[in-house]
Amino acid sequence: MLRRSPRLAVPDDDDPAFVYQGAHNDRLFKSSAPHYGIIASGNSVMKNSFCRDEISRQIDERCICLEMEAAGLMNTFPCLVIRGICDYADSHKNNQWQNYAAATAAAFSKELLQAIDAVDVSKSPNMKQIVDETNQGVQQLNNNKLLQDIMSWLSPCYLWETHNSTLENRQDGTGKWFLESNTYASWKENSKYSIWIHGKPGCGKTTVCSTIIDDVIHGSMHPSCLLVFLYFAATDNRRQSLDGAIRSLIGQLCSQSEDSRTELKALFSSHGNGARQPSTRSLCQAFESMVQCTGEIWMVLDALDECETGKGLRSQGVMPWVKELLESPLSIRLLLTCRGEHKTRLYLEGSTSSRMTLGDELVGEDIRAYVHETLSTRETFERWRRKGYESIQREVEENLVAKANGVFRWVALQLDSLQHCQDPATLRRELNALPDDLANTYAAILRKIPKRSEEQSIRLLQFLAFSERPLRVKEVVDLLAVDLKEKPMFNPNNRMPIPEEIAGYCSGLVVIGSALPQVQSSQFCPPYLSTW
Repeated sequence: MLRRSPRLAVPDDDDPAFVYQGAHNDRLFKSSAPHYGIIASGNSVMKNSFCRDEISRQIDERCICLEMEAAGLMNTFPCLVIRGICDYADSHKNNQWQNYAAATAAAFSKELLQAIDAVDVSKSPNMKQIVDETNQGVQQLNNNKLLQDIMSWLSPCYLWETHNSTLENRQDGTGKWFLESNTYASWKENSKYSIWIHGKPGCGKTTVCSTIIDDVIHGSMHPSCLLVFLYFAATDNRRQSLDGAIRSLIGQLCSQSEDSRTELKALFSSHGNGARQPSTRSLCQAFESMVQCTGEIWMVLDALDECETGKGLRSQGVMPWVKELLESPLSIRLLLTCRGEHKTRLYLEGSTSSRMTLGDELVGEDIRAYVHETLSTRETFERWRRKGYESIQREVEENLVAKANGVFRWVALQLDSLQHCQDPATLRRELNALPDDLANTYAAILRKIPKRSEEQSIRLLQFLAFSERPLRVKEVVDLLAVDLKEKPMFNPNNRMPIPEEIAGYCSGLVVIGSALPQVQSSQFCPPYLSTW
C-alpha cells in the first residue's frame, strides 16, 4: 500500500508533540502529513495541559491526540479513527483551525479508501452484520438482566452445596448395587417410570440419592432431558414447604432450558414485574407448564418425610402435590426416598411403578466398606494400624458391622466416639457399651458434654432446634458470646477466636456446612432435641 501511496507514510522528521515546534516546523509552511498512533477518546473536551500530559503518561503506547466523538466506538465494532489536529488540547483551545482539520481528515480518508484492496473490504463485516450482532448482544444483555430480576424475585433455594457435601462424605462404591439393579435400569429406560425407596432413619437413603443424581448427571440421562432434584430437610423451613420446593424446581428448570423461561416470564409479568409474590397454586401451574415446554424431565426427591404433609390439598403440602404429579400425564421420571411411615404410605402406596426397601441385606456391604475405609485412613485410628494391633482394628470393624442394623448414621457416630480411645482396654469397654439406636446414641453424646462448656452447648442446641433456618457461623459466635448474668449481656470481646470450633461443643449433633458458612443440627437430631 505504501508503495502505491507513499504520501500515507509517516514523515522522517521528528514526531509531533503537544507544544509549538518552532518556525521550521510550522504547519503554515508544510504540507499536511499523516501520523499513526494511539488516539485517546473521552467524554469531555480537554482544555487542561496538565491533565492532557497525565493521560499521555498513563497510556502505555504513544498518544498522538485526544478527541470525543469516537468514545466507545471501538468496543462496538472494528473501525479506524481518523482525526485532523486543530489545537493543542490546552487552555488556548479554539476552533479556528477546526474546519481545515476536518477537511484534511476527510481528504486522507478518501485517499486511504482508494488505496485499500477490494478483497480486503469484502472480508470485512458489513454495517448490517455489525448492527445485527450489536442488536443481538443488546438483546442478550436485556434477557440476562430480566432473568436476574426473575431469579431474585423467585428466590429459589439452591441445593448443590448439600449435594456436593453428601458426595464428599460418601465412601467410593456406595450405592453401586442400586445402579446395577433392574429397578434402576427400568427407571432409565422407561418414560413416566417412578421409584419409591424407603427405609429406617439413618440407613443411607440420602447417600444413595446423591449417588443416583451423580450417575444421572454423568451419563444416564439423554442430553435433551433435564434433571431437577431436592433434598428436603427438617432443619430448614425453605426445604420443607411446597412453596419452597416449587421455587427451587422452577429455578433449576429455568437455568437449564430457555424454552421453559417463557412461562416464567409470563408469571413474572402477571405479578407486576415482581411487585407481588405468586401464590403456591400459581407456582405449581407455572411448573407444570414449564415441564410441558421442555418435553421430559428427571426428578429426584430425597427425604420426602421431612417436608410439610399438608391436609390433602396440593397447595398445603408436598405429599398431595407429589401424588397428583404421579397421576398426571406429565412426562416425569420420578425417584423418591423417604421413611416408610404411615403418612408417606398414605400418599405413595400403589402410586409408584416400583418400590424398594433399604434393609440390612442391601446396605450391609456399604456399611462394611465405610467402616473399613474409616479405620484404615482416618488419622485418629492410626494407633490401631500399627504392628501388633491389627486384630483390634478387625475387632472394631466386626463389632460395628454386626450391631449397625443397617443404620449408617449410627455407625458414623460410634466411630466418632471410638476414635478417642487410646488403649485396648478402654476401646473394648466402649465397644461393649455401644448404644442400641440413634436416640440412645444422642443421649450418650449429651451426657459426655464437658461441664465447662455445658451452658454454651445447651444454648446452641436450643437455638438450632427451634430455628427456622440454618444459622450463620457469625450468628452462632455472637449468641455464644451472650452472658445473661453480666451487664451488658453481650460483649464482643467474648467472641470465640476460632469460629470453626463451634462443632466441638456438641460433636455429632452439630455440623458446619462445607461450602456455606452455616451451622445446623445433624440430620436426625431435631426430632430428638424437641423431646429432650
